[in-house]
Order: sequence, then structure tokens, then C-alpha cells
Amino acid sequence: KRYLETDSLDTQLLNWDTMVKEGGDVKIVEDYLSGAVKVINGIRRQDLRLFGQGMIQDGVVTPVRAKFITGYDDVRYAALSAGAAGFTISGSGPSVVALAYYKRGAQIVGDAMRRAFEKHGVDCKIYVAKVDNTGAKRI
Repeated sequence: KRYLETDSLDTQLLNWDTMVKEGGDVKIVEDYLSGAVKVINGIRRQDLRLFGQGMIQDGVVTPVRAKFITGYDDVRYAALSAGAAGFTISGSGPSVVALAYYKRGAQIVGDAMRRAFEKHGVDCKIYVAKVDNTGAKRI
């Protein structure tokens, strides 16, 4: 069977997901791809909620790296409880990133994250930044 013959990236990833399921017990890859599909579709559709769900859904790398970030689970819970659309480790850590719907929301989420880190004795800096939607440009 040939699976990757469509011109739609989300369909290709979903087909890869189907192919993996047929190949045996590979739940880790399945979980990873479903999160990746949400991130890609969130970008394509300009859907912040879907993009955030994909950020949260990483079941492969994040659980391993989170163990090395003091207070990670509490900070994640604080961010999401404060209204973050998404939350994950930035790069390979130890920085974390949260996604908010608007600037004031980002400040509220950032304050909640700071308080959670402080409960674990971790000093942190919160940066609120706007996403640059212009893409690559020559300077």
C-alpha cells in the first residue's frame, strides 16, 4: 500500500499515523503524530486553540525532559488553569513556553507560572512577546 500520495500535509500525517497503527504496537509514535497534526493544522488554519492542544499533547519528549525542570507539572497546571491555550518545554529546556489568546491573558498566565515556580524555589523571568506572523525576511 502507498500512503503518502496526497498534497495535503495533514492528510499525509494522518495516513502515516494509520500506517503506523497497522505496523504493530507503536503508541508513542501515534501520540507524537497526533500532536504534530494538531500543531500543523493549527498553523494552517490560524487556530490558536488547535495549535495549543498540539503543544500540550507531546507524549514523547516532554515527559522525559520535564523531570529535569523543577516544578514543571505545577507550572504547567498553573499556566493552563490561568487560561493558556498551550504549554510546553521550549527547545530542550529548561525554559518553558505558554501560549495565550491576548496580551493581558499572557500577563495573567505569566504571573501564574512565576508563582508556581517560586513555590518550588525557582527564580524566573517572564517574557511576554507577540508572535511574528510575517515569516522569514531579508534584512
